[in-house]
Amino acid sequence: MTPKQWHEQEKENISDAKAIHCEYERDEAVDGEATAVYKTHTENGDDSSESEIWVSKRSGLPLRMAIVVNGTTHKSIRIEYANIKAPPLG
Repeated sequence: MTPKQWHEQEKENISDAKAIHCEYERDEAVDGEATAVYKTHTENGDDSSESEIWVSKRSGLPLRMAIVVNGTTHKSIRIEYANIKAPPLG
C-alpha cells in the first residue's frame, strides 16, 4: 500500500467511524524523551480498537503506538526519525 493509499484509507475509516474518543492519560519518557500519552477508543461497524500514542513534548511527533483491535490483535509500533532525507525532486 502506498502512503497515499494508506492516507485515503485512514480518512475513509475516520469518516465511517461511529465513535472516536481521545484523551490525555499521563506523561512518560520514551528513550529518555518526555512524551504525553494519549488513549483512544474507536468503533467502526463490528470493529473496535483501543490505542495509546506517545507524543514527543519537544517535537510534537508520535514516537510510539500500542493498538489492540477487537480485544485480540495487539500491535506495537516504535517510530524513529533519525537519518530522514527528503526524496529527490523531479
